[in-house]
Amino acid sequence: MASRPLDCKLYGVVNPPSNLESHSASVLAAGQWGFPIPDFASRMIESTRDIEGILDYIVFWDEARHDLPFAIDGVVIKVNAYQQQRELGMTAKSPRWAIAYKFESERQATQLLDITYQVGRTGAITPVAELEPVLIAGTTVRRASLHNADQISALDIRIGDWVFVEKGGEIIPKVIEVDTSRRDSNSPVLVYARECPECGSELIRKEGEARHYCPNDASCPPQVRGRIEHFVSRKAMNIDGLGPEIIDLLVRKGGISDFSDLYQLQDRATEDWRQRTVIYKLTNEPTDAQLQLQYLHALGIWQYRNAQGTRVSPDASPISKSQVEDWLNHRETDAFGLQKALQWNTDWKKFVQTAVQDFPMAAQMQASAETVEFSDQLLLGPKALSWERDGWGVTELEWLHFEALLHRLTPRTRQRLGEVELSNLLSAIAHSKDRSFDRVLFAIGIRHVGSETASILAEYFGSLEALRGASEEELLAIHGVGMEIAQSVRAYFDDSAHAQQLQALEAAGLHLKLQERREEQGASTRLAGKTLVITGTHAIPREALADLIRLHGGKVTNSISKKTDALVAGEKAGSKLEKATSLGVPVWSYQDVLDQVESEN
Repeated sequence: MASRPLDCKLYGVVNPPSNLESHSASVLAAGQWGFPIPDFASRMIESTRDIEGILDYIVFWDEARHDLPFAIDGVVIKVNAYQQQRELGMTAKSPRWAIAYKFESERQATQLLDITYQVGRTGAITPVAELEPVLIAGTTVRRASLHNADQISALDIRIGDWVFVEKGGEIIPKVIEVDTSRRDSNSPVLVYARECPECGSELIRKEGEARHYCPNDASCPPQVRGRIEHFVSRKAMNIDGLGPEIIDLLVRKGGISDFSDLYQLQDRATEDWRQRTVIYKLTNEPTDAQLQLQYLHALGIWQYRNAQGTRVSPDASPISKSQVEDWLNHRETDAFGLQKALQWNTDWKKFVQTAVQDFPMAAQMQASAETVEFSDQLLLGPKALSWERDGWGVTELEWLHFEALLHRLTPRTRQRLGEVELSNLLSAIAHSKDRSFDRVLFAIGIRHVGSETASILAEYFGSLEALRGASEEELLAIHGVGMEIAQSVRAYFDDSAHAQQLQALEAAGLHLKLQERREEQGASTRLAGKTLVITGTHAIPREALADLIRLHGGKVTNSISKKTDALVAGEKAGSKLEKATSLGVPVWSYQDVLDQVESEN
């Protein structure tokens, strides 16, 4: 927090002492205890006895919010007295004694430069407005969702239009209106995408749905990545070290085409594989000044020779970027031989031309450079140069220095698994084989089957084989399983591609049966018939605690209701604890759960 720097203002007290009878009194007390709280003097928080006071407060902050050092999108109005809060109680989702008032969002006009299309995990296509950058609510907006084809049609939006953009809740940018008065009379009507931008498959639109979909779920890269991200997620197989960037790397360059391939990684992950599994990505947009400094630094290292007149290691940096920056600011002498390069500004191809000018194949190499956008494309991909083909008359060591130059010239970041990172990843994948059957069932990504439904199905059928053979009627007979889930489960197991994946998981040694796992772990029925909700921080991770409850017959849900048997509350329990108290739901600790499952009766 000190380095960011971050700060907070605490606006409520959970389970306040009995002598504090109102929300405002609790906040004041928290300030006296040493906590940072909203400033009463500047009206960040205040109390009033009538509607006029509330309206005055809203009008004040609708204007004054623009002077705050942080963004807000509204105010929250609460009943102050705790006794009245208890009388009003809660709905299933929110308290009856509090309501949010949202300010009208700031909107700005900008020009629509293009419309691109994103593909989600399920194949859903989302059109995105590419905008001339515009400042809205303190941040620069370059892109905004257009939701679907119906939204585009309703707005009659076209490339080149001037549009009004606002942030929903001061967070998510969206296009709300088109200024047709500024439209070019020859502007063509927008034709919605017909093919997937990632794999080229013809898009489909399901009856009754607003979105278009890419049907190529087997090999469309974003869908493949999305399914793997789901498979390795915390509630599923919980494989550490497999974030979106690493998954993208493995799918693009590592030969991974579905989640079952992860369990073959141990066999293929040689050092040669690790070195070849590399991609370059543009993680930020550097300024021209930053690019020039980067290119000058790269050329300075290329030209450097030590006292013996030889190069240092290709990976070494005998000249620091700060040294080059200092020279660039003063330029008293041409210490690094870079004076001539100043005129090239941000044309990296000029720097390559200088580096290879004495190479026998210089003309062909320069011609290759003209066909690519980034220098790293001369290292990887169809336009890559190679020492065997393009390095005639150049020593292998000199070629390695040239490859290091190309790497230093690219503004894109190289992504590759380090040796320790790969070792840790392989270990995490191996440990994931011990996950219980219900976790595996959730991980494989049957549509509409969440973690709770997966637990229900696992308990009912006991094995993947039994579930695979279940009819739609058998599935519908299970409490908590409706027509949508039943049809989705049957559709999943009727797909031959899924059958191959499941065979691979079974061959890898994953647990596809429940009973043997439950017996090994000492299962019981001591929590049978009880519905529990978990909140706060406990001695073990929440998912491990949920697994323990299910192991002993209990059910874990996400929301508190009168039907909840107990709330398992740890440190930093939030609104769920307040709601449980107001509903009279018993509150347990982690130790209470252990006492229940270890009891004889």
